[in-house]
Amino acid sequence: MKGDWVQAKFYINPTQSTTQAQSVAPLRYSRLDQVRVTSVYKNNGVVEDMVYFSLDSLLLPTSYKPTAGDLVNLVMVESSQSFYSWRALCMAPCTQRYY
Repeated sequence: MKGDWVQAKFYINPTQSTTQAQSVAPLRYSRLDQVRVTSVYKNNGVVEDMVYFSLDSLLLPTSYKPTAGDLVNLVMVESSQSFYSWRALCMAPCTQRYY
């Protein structure tokens, strides 16, 4: 996603003046367990006032939609997202909700 900090390895073909990406990986990533969703507004939100997420790019368990106050586990990548330096890649609730 735009803003993510990644490390890319390229192959440069000097005879044809072309480049080709061989691999792209996060520069830094981390996991947070048992943290609170601070806010959710439309398709975007924040966890612990420091990790941005977008529902358009967030991997979630089936039928789960984060709401403010939820206790979650997440994996995040270093990213420049407005005021935030991290973006959540995937998120799951700590406890199963029963309806």
